[in-house]
Amino acid sequence: MFSFLFKYLDYFQKSSFGEWIVDTKHKGTRDDPKDFPYVSYDDIVLQFIEEINEFASNNDMTDYHSVQGLSLDSDLTDEQLFYKLLEIVRIERFCDGLLLSKLENGTIVNIIKRIKQKYDLLLGDKNYEK
Repeated sequence: MFSFLFKYLDYFQKSSFGEWIVDTKHKGTRDDPKDFPYVSYDDIVLQFIEEINEFASNNDMTDYHSVQGLSLDSDLTDEQLFYKLLEIVRIERFCDGLLLSKLENGTIVNIIKRIKQKYDLLLGDKNYEK
């Protein structure tokens, strides 16, 4: 069900996913206000965001609130792990840089690896499409 995520494992184990864009051209005055800083993500990260949202929408899995407060250290189902990814992607809308920090600290890779481990156990280590 979530095998579309596995293709991101190799890419997300690298060190750069995007960069902060900070306005240095404007003075920050009333007449010349600065733009808010934001993250400019690499194309593959934007594709990941789009696929997460599209999958959630197409499979009626938009209520990520059910996993709020659940620790990633606990034994979560693959569906709950997906909801954790969705939670990060959705919260990014209101908290610029959250996804970037979760990519940089390995949280996203760890979640996808855990989902893949569950698939490997369930299906007997078969190779998946990338």
